[in-house]
Amino acid sequence: MDKWSAVNTKLTKEGGVPRSTVVLCVLAGVLIAGGLFVAGMYAAEPIIDEYLNETKGIMHLYDFYDLNIGEDQTAVYFIGSSIIGCSIYPPYINQNLSIQGYNITAYNLIVSGDTPVRRSVEIQKIIDSSPSLVVFGVTYRSVTDETAWPDERVILVHDRMAVRDDDQHIYSADEWNDLKTECTPNYKKKFLPSALSHFPSEISNTLDYQNDPYGISSRLYRDSLKNPEKMLEEANDPTDIWHPVVTKESTRYKQALIYNVQTLQNAGIPVVLINMPLHPLTSEKITDESRKYFFQLLNETGAKWYDMEFGCGDEYFYDSHHMTFYGATQFAPRMTELIISEVKFGAVHDT
Repeated sequence: MDKWSAVNTKLTKEGGVPRSTVVLCVLAGVLIAGGLFVAGMYAAEPIIDEYLNETKGIMHLYDFYDLNIGEDQTAVYFIGSSIIGCSIYPPYINQNLSIQGYNITAYNLIVSGDTPVRRSVEIQKIIDSSPSLVVFGVTYRSVTDETAWPDERVILVHDRMAVRDDDQHIYSADEWNDLKTECTPNYKKKFLPSALSHFPSEISNTLDYQNDPYGISSRLYRDSLKNPEKMLEEANDPTDIWHPVVTKESTRYKQALIYNVQTLQNAGIPVVLINMPLHPLTSEKITDESRKYFFQLLNETGAKWYDMEFGCGDEYFYDSHHMTFYGATQFAPRMTELIISEVKFGAVHDT
């Protein structure tokens, strides 16, 4: 076989089809598939964006931060997880403040599953929005929950974050990587299946951080989920996450709480901590040792704190830790008095 025959053999596939033709077909197929994917994502992106706008509270929370609402009014931020979300009903608090002659507005900045580590990325945004007082609602779980944040909590708002340079020690390697990840169409494609199956509901959260991010319909729906048998079962479960063991050891979760409080204080923003109410069945499972070390941590922050764990009966809760709408309305006067006491103390100046 001469060299030309050898070359011809290498370039020819069985059946006489040149290999160059095969390669070109494969490349064409890849290009077509890629083009179809890009076109499909371009067509799907409005659907995904609509879904994200209707369901992802973090995007609306950053909309709220960007208003810098505290520059024009005396604003009080209640910050925390769904425990804050359920127990703080701003319309009642603001009504009570107005009746008593105070021009102060309270806001419920709930983020589901919030922890001090997760909220730490928002501290500069909070500072920039100029609140007159920040109230952190915490529980024993706040400083023992070791779960990482959902990456969407930072990636969806990547271009709007203001992460500080002094908090890197708080984050894990994966979390730090999330903080550097941009929100691209390729990232958003993971939401497409949910977007296609999503239908707005009357019981969905309003995501209206200027009024109430839950809304009455959503609150009443939560109330309907109350299950006394399940509440008792959870209370008797030694591994239940709502009565964890707090130890004396320093952890990044504890460090994050101290960081959040002291960074706000250093920026001239007064901070109050509340050990939030728990259902009596849950509260009785908290050990004296856990309370001792948790209270030591609250003292270490340097902020004023209130222990409100006790005093709310079963009728205040729809599960082991979340308040009913009734509970929130009954809790509102206590929050009103807390704010007024800070005004009288001189920490908050009513405009």
